[in-house]
Amino acid sequence: MRWLAGFVMQRRLNAILVTTVMSVIWVIFWPLMHLGTATVGLVSLRLGLQQALTVLAGTSIVIVLLGMLAGQGYAALAFLLVVGGVLWLPELFFTQILRKTASMSMTLQTMAFAVAALVLIFHGMVGSPEVWWQAVLQPMSGQFEQQLAISGIDIDMPTLIERMSHVMTGVFAASLVLTSSVNVILARWWQALLYHPGGFAREFQALRLGKVLSGLTVLLILVGIGLHNTLCMDILFVLGMCFFLQGMAVIHAVIAGLDPAKRWLIIVTYVLLALLPQVILIIATLGWLDNWLDIRRRCPSRINH
Repeated sequence: MRWLAGFVMQRRLNAILVTTVMSVIWVIFWPLMHLGTATVGLVSLRLGLQQALTVLAGTSIVIVLLGMLAGQGYAALAFLLVVGGVLWLPELFFTQILRKTASMSMTLQTMAFAVAALVLIFHGMVGSPEVWWQAVLQPMSGQFEQQLAISGIDIDMPTLIERMSHVMTGVFAASLVLTSSVNVILARWWQALLYHPGGFAREFQALRLGKVLSGLTVLLILVGIGLHNTLCMDILFVLGMCFFLQGMAVIHAVIAGLDPAKRWLIIVTYVLLALLPQVILIIATLGWLDNWLDIRRRCPSRINH
């Protein structure tokens, strides 16, 4: 990854090339979208907002020209609107927060409040998110049912869609947090590789959201479950993903303080995440508890808070 980051920072044309290529071919292998977005983030972190906007302008022109050559000019514009709105603009915003504050914790807190605000706006616009998602998912129910039938799974599709509609807003919001945070973290890691070796590990392992958000989480749980408030439950998905990231920081910090022979445990953690998504909740709980118990201070790792 160091060579790619170095290539990007050699000149703006390189950054435009990498962003364009990764943004176009990520449909073949979706993790590539993180590389394209992190390229923008690296330029934003190191050279500032103006240079990052220049890279995005160049990338947009190239993508539109390629679309026109393929007879898909309008499709290229639509693609830019989606990628720009979901990936590039958030990356610019959050990397600038990180650049100005030099605090990954503050950046993640800003991300939590920004996505929570989007959830609030969405609730205000559609009125009933459950009804809105049912209308979106219902036309796709036939295709889902056929795919499940091929796999030998017999399920009551109307019931499944009804249940999915209650969590789709929260799941989508949590995925926004995860995607944005991964992009920012990758850009920061690249920056550290080139200009501050070892700095990223210390910064990430010290990630902490604080007692205010931890207390707010408890309040949202009480209101969301007690009053069946869907808005509170959707915002809980956002905070839960943020505490998951803090939990991962705790795990990395603790394992970093162990004997090198035991650091294979971090691989076990990621394998468990891939095989058992329920582990996300356990790690999020760990992250939440860390704000009250300061787990890292009680363990062998030495993190500069």
